[in-house]
Amino acid sequence: MKKKGLTVWQGILAAFVLLTVLFIWSNSLKTGTASGAQSGYFKDIFRQMFDITKEPFQFLYNNLRKVAHFAEFALLGAETAALATSCRTRRLWRGVAGLAFCVTVAAIDEGIQLLVPGRAGALVDVGIDAAGALLGTLCVACLVGLVRLFKKK
Repeated sequence: MKKKGLTVWQGILAAFVLLTVLFIWSNSLKTGTASGAQSGYFKDIFRQMFDITKEPFQFLYNNLRKVAHFAEFALLGAETAALATSCRTRRLWRGVAGLAFCVTVAAIDEGIQLLVPGRAGALVDVGIDAAGALLGTLCVACLVGLVRLFKKK
C-alpha cells in the first residue's frame, strides 16, 4: 500500500527536475555575447578532444548548441519520466504529461530568449527540445519495462 504524499525518492526527482529547468532557463538569460563565449569555450574543448575533420565529430562541432539543447531536454525528459513512473495515473498519461511539461519548458525557454539582448527564440529549437525530451522519456520507459520484466522472472 502506497502512502499519501511525496516519497523521499519523488522529492529528490522533483528537485532534480527543478534544478534542470533552472539551469536551462539560466542559460537563456545570458546575453548573446555571453552565450557565444560559453559556446566558444566548449567548442575549444571539443576541438581538443576530437578530430573534428571526421564525421560525426564535425557535425557535432558545427551544431554544438543544437546538440546541447537536445541533451538538456533528454535529461529533463528522463527526469520527468522517472518522476511520473511513481504516479498512480495510467502509464500513457504519465508520459503525455511529462512530455507536455518539457515542451512547455522549451516554449518558455525560447520566449525568454526573445527578451534577452543578442538572443533570438526559434521554433525549431522547441522541436529539438521536444525530440530530446521524447528520447529521455523513451529511455526511462524501456528501463522500467526491463526492470518489470526481470522482476517477474
